[in-house]
Amino acid sequence: MKIKVSKSLEMLSGKVLFPEKPEKPIILLPG
Repeated sequence: MKIKVSKSLEMLSGKVLFPEKPEKPIILLPG
């Protein structure tokens, strides 16, 4: 469950923080 929630949060954060690179925030954010 944690993985699914993290994925959703990462995707949302990625769209908000880095709409151009939704894969970067995953590494930057302390998930």
